Order: sequence, then structure tokens, then C-alpha cells
Amino acid sequence: MRLFADVQREGRLIPRNGFLIALVPKGLYTTDDLFRLPIYLYNKSNSSYDVDFIEFYIRDKKLTTCTALQQSEVAPLFVYNAGQTVIPGPGGLEQVYMLHKFTIPDDKNRW
Repeated sequence: MRLFADVQREGRLIPRNGFLIALVPKGLYTTDDLFRLPIYLYNKSNSSYDVDFIEFYIRDKKLTTCTALQQSEVAPLFVYNAGQTVIPGPGGLEQVYMLHKFTIPDDKNRW
């Protein structure tokens, strides 16, 4: 699933290209050596959607020259509410992902 919405600093949802589905991160919290990432999936359509998986990557920043893209996947340790995979229409689904704490180098992008 791609991110179909932009989120302003106030947390308002701005639909992109008229899509009726959005993935919105609600914050990033730390506990000891873990990150907690709550995510809310909005569905404003009348159809229900199944979520197969959500992946997290750390990638190189985009460069103007043609170079090889390097990325590394960050696998979640635990997913709260992982059993619920259907986003009802209209409705939403909230999940919390637990990740090992990591640092992002200056030349990398997150997500």
C-alpha cells in the first residue's frame, strides 16, 4: 500500500489525487531501545480493503545522477492489532508497530 495522503503539522489529512484511502502516522515514541509507531489507515470509500503487509525501509536520498539505490528493510518486532487486516468501508484501522531503535545517517531517507 502506498501513502495516498500528505499530513500537515496540525495532523490534518490532505488527500492526494482524490484517493479515498490514506495511511497516517500518528507519532513516533521511544521506550528503552524500541520505537513505537502508531499508524492509522483511513478508508472513506464504500468498499472494504485487505491489508497484506506494511514494510519499512531506510533508503538513500534521491540523487540527480544515475546511481544504484541502496535500501535496508526495518522489520517490526511486534504489531499491535495485527490480527485485524480489513479496513472497513467507510472506517479505519489502527495498528502500532514496535521497531528496534535505529539511527538514520544524513544521506538516507526514512520510510
